[in-house]
Amino acid sequence: MSAVRLKPKSVKNYAVLQSIRLSGAILSARKFRGFYTAAKILGKFSGDEQHCEINIGKGSRYAFRLADPYWARLVYGGFEYESELRSLFARLGDMSFSFFDCGANLGYWSIYCAEFKPNCKAIFTVEASPLTFKSLERNRDINLGKFEIMLKAIYSTSGEYVHIECSQSNHAGAGIVDVGATNTASIETITIDDLVDQDNSGAPPVIKLDVEGAEIPALRGALKTIGGNCLLAFEDHGNDHTCKVIAHLLGNTDLNIYFLDKSDTMHPIKSIGDAQKFKVDDRVGYNFFATQPGSDFMSIFQN
Repeated sequence: MSAVRLKPKSVKNYAVLQSIRLSGAILSARKFRGFYTAAKILGKFSGDEQHCEINIGKGSRYAFRLADPYWARLVYGGFEYESELRSLFARLGDMSFSFFDCGANLGYWSIYCAEFKPNCKAIFTVEASPLTFKSLERNRDINLGKFEIMLKAIYSTSGEYVHIECSQSNHAGAGIVDVGATNTASIETITIDDLVDQDNSGAPPVIKLDVEGAEIPALRGALKTIGGNCLLAFEDHGNDHTCKVIAHLLGNTDLNIYFLDKSDTMHPIKSIGDAQKFKVDDRVGYNFFATQPGSDFMSIFQN
């Protein structure tokens, strides 16, 4: 069972936490179908600013609001978040790399890298939503500044300003919105190429890209990086049956693309049809991986 700390402590919120844990234990038999909804309903009984912290390894902690169903599911230790990324990092073994967490949300994978990947030479953690960024700052601070954070929007060009949705209830889906939309903030953009240029470690970049619908503009600002010795992890959402991000990469780059399934088997993606076979749930995002033929990372795609 995960060690969970409530900040601040209260009997009521301890009951909420235990209820979310119990729902996770029950729903694990259904592959956690309905767990998000259960966590959302139960979380409403906690204070909006009631935080809890879980351990990521022995030396790192991860903080989030108990009323946030996206992250509150982690209080049940049997719930594994984005297991395919965990498997990918395991395949990297002792390889040296720098990690670029683009669309980092609260910084879970940045903390994970800092804790478990000692050969990760630098960590750059980028989030565009100001509300989410405040929680990201909290996670940086409780982990003693092990990674660098910046409030920027990953985009096709640097130095522009785009409007970002500001919502605690939809932080995991907050992205670029049209001018005139409510509850937005104007945020400066940065390209992946310019971000990677800030790294002086000399290690090849591993880029996690999850920018809620702006993946294609982000990739247009990453041509130098993804054309070189790089590993790209990107989201292609289940509700996009046309697989726009994968179609863009297949049609405009020489990248080899792969999908890593729950059994830790790598599958090459040569066509839209290949990707569609794995995108079976419209409600979730699917992580795919890509690298150039002959890159240092090609070895991790062997089964």
